[in-house]
Amino acid sequence: MKTLVRFAFFLLFIPNLFGQSPFLWERQKDFSGGIDLLRSVSTVGNMAITAGNASVTGGLDLAVLNYGGGGALRWTDQAPLTTGLNTRVFTATLGDIAFAAAYNSVVPNNSDIFIRAYNTRTGNVLWRDTVDKGRDDFPQGLAAGPFVVVAVGQGGNTSVAPITALDALIRAYDPLTGRLLWEDQVNKGDTIQDIAWAVAIDFDQVFVAGSSSAVGGGNRKMLVRAYHARTGTLQWEVERAGVTPTAITTRSGRVFVAGSTNDLHAFITALNTTNGGSVWEDTSTPGIFVGVKIRDHRVVGVGRSLQGSLIRAYHPADGTTAWEHITTPPPDFSEFFSAVALSDEAAYVTGSSGQDSGQSEFVVRAYELSRGRVLFDDRSHSSGGFGSAGFDIAVGATHVYAVGQASDSGSSDFLIRAYDRIAVEPKLRLLVFVLGRLFGLNVPV
Repeated sequence: MKTLVRFAFFLLFIPNLFGQSPFLWERQKDFSGGIDLLRSVSTVGNMAITAGNASVTGGLDLAVLNYGGGGALRWTDQAPLTTGLNTRVFTATLGDIAFAAAYNSVVPNNSDIFIRAYNTRTGNVLWRDTVDKGRDDFPQGLAAGPFVVVAVGQGGNTSVAPITALDALIRAYDPLTGRLLWEDQVNKGDTIQDIAWAVAIDFDQVFVAGSSSAVGGGNRKMLVRAYHARTGTLQWEVERAGVTPTAITTRSGRVFVAGSTNDLHAFITALNTTNGGSVWEDTSTPGIFVGVKIRDHRVVGVGRSLQGSLIRAYHPADGTTAWEHITTPPPDFSEFFSAVALSDEAAYVTGSSGQDSGQSEFVVRAYELSRGRVLFDDRSHSSGGFGSAGFDIAVGATHVYAVGQASDSGSSDFLIRAYDRIAVEPKLRLLVFVLGRLFGLNVPV
């Protein structure tokens, strides 16, 4: 027993076991020699559920691919997307169920939102729904909670002249059956573009971040709305002039919204979940936040500042900065982060770094969550043409998955790269070692 304790402490305090690389495996997929973009990843245990836009003969497909922890492709699903429009698709998970939100056209020049739910073990489609509210219906966010799965986006505009402005669309389903629980269509006026950009769920509350702006441009106004998860009752709404939100997260009585101001400063605010009251706000840095996540003692925003990548960790209670890292690339080079995922010990980010109008590479980096020390920096698939970039990242039981694109020979391919959390996080390494010794779990340390 003493030997076990001594070795456990050894595992706890070494930063990276015997210099072990955290990289595990990657998979690159080219569908038909066109532009393939793997845009979203969520996890169930160590399974990765991914979704992206695949170029196929005659147009684009939504491609959903499920990878096991060892990199085996377990199942796939494809469905047509609206021809000629290559934009975001989304995934979310709840227990053994995965959800995907995308867009397609039943009739020409008319896009609809569709949602599918999958059994992650078999790939069987459990339920599906199509939302047709207007000409330009597109999803912008997807979240799953214990009582509800919610898709948000834009649409509701007319198909014939006079073309009305977009409405913000919010649609909530029972996660198990797909039964529509409630929906909301926010319309601030026929000449006001209303878009719901992001959604987060905290137990029995749904929070939606969106924007309103005049058709043809002008200053945007941020809208944040809170709904009861099962009934859709609107609990509160707050507005903030001069802000465009891009991401939202929530935990422990706070909802955090990130984005940018009209004068191009990175924006993040904390609101009280009970009434929407402002707790703190930060607009101190030029740039934009495109992702935000919270894990108990840190809320972390990522994006871009001038030509460099931006990550900043805050104390959630008062908004003071715990640590930050803003890179300063050489002239004619740029770097950005697209997404962040948090564990108890680390902040994992993905994005791109490269020369303007030149080659770019797929970037994955990990920071110590408490202090911001860089734990590893991985760059791969340097290429020209469409370039390489990471779009999304997710934490599994002992793995981290980053997804995006890798370019070669005039096309871009799906790319997923897997990393080992055990090689990065000392406390997790200790836990896995102790469980393995005490209970015979066959998990490598």
